Amino acid sequence: MTLRTRWKKAIGAAGAVAALAALTASTPAHAAPVHHYYLEVGGTGSVAPAPDCTSTFLNANEHLDGGIPVPVCYPASAGPWLNGHNAPDLGAPSYDASVQEGIRNLLAAAEDTHRRDPSARLTIVGYSQGAQVADQVLGAIAAGRTGIPRSQVNGMLYADPMQPGTGVWAKVPKGWSALGFTSTGAAPEKYDGVPVRRFCIRTDLACDATSLQSVPGFLNQHPKYWQKGSIMDQTIAQNGGDGITWYDPQ
Repeated sequence: MTLRTRWKKAIGAAGAVAALAALTASTPAHAAPVHHYYLEVGGTGSVAPAPDCTSTFLNANEHLDGGIPVPVCYPASAGPWLNGHNAPDLGAPSYDASVQEGIRNLLAAAEDTHRRDPSARLTIVGYSQGAQVADQVLGAIAAGRTGIPRSQVNGMLYADPMQPGTGVWAKVPKGWSALGFTSTGAAPEKYDGVPVRRFCIRTDLACDATSLQSVPGFLNQHPKYWQKGSIMDQTIAQNGGDGITWYDPQ
């Protein structure tokens, strides 16, 4: 069964429960199960064919403890340097363009999932470029710019370029732009009413741009979050809470 099939099946089941409850209003009510969806935005170069959309979370999705993955498709590119398959490509969308499409697609997926299953919990998960996308959408939800209740949402961000204090965009002045990359500045330390946890391996330039060691550290540490048995596998279902969890270089 594909990820999308599981998602649709769960949403269909929620609708069926609601219809049955309406038809049997005279009988004692039983609470419908609350589904938990993980809206997932992968990193640069991780594109997979729909409906999987990204290869970033293939291992982590085995550890959702009954949660339902909702992969979000977007270019995941940094053209012309890298396309969604990690190869140079003159026609690939720039990093900035890719992030903007990711924001639109993640927001649409979150709003659609909530509309179809209004009581569900939503965990927004992002890695690297996908964490930057997730940051922007979490900010929109926290600011009340969507119809999604903040109390039903949390974030899990890995190797976040917007990580407060230490991320690469926290260190580069906001608005600085070159070669298709524009600094957003740092994310807030907390989003109002929306818990967000971040995970960073020290010396990973994306989230720990604090020393010269972060340049080679990016190459060494950045791919290690999503490997089998590593950080994502161990933490993705531990949603809730705020703050940064640090790991020593692996």
